[in-house]
Amino acid sequence: MNARDDLERLLANPECYAILVNALEDYAGTLRGHVETFVNEAEAAYFERCIQHVEVLRDVFERWP
Repeated sequence: MNARDDLERLLANPECYAILVNALEDYAGTLRGHVETFVNEAEAAYFERCIQHVEVLRDVFERWP
């Protein structure tokens, strides 16, 4: 099996799906906290980009069959 097949199998399991979605939300919260605490604009921009990636992943998970 390749990684895509493994991911599809894991996401088909409601418990695994919930774990991934909750972990993603926790990570997004951590990133938002970093944006607020870092003064360096480059670091803040990096965390903002990461948050955008998290939002794209969240959208994918919401549309997952």
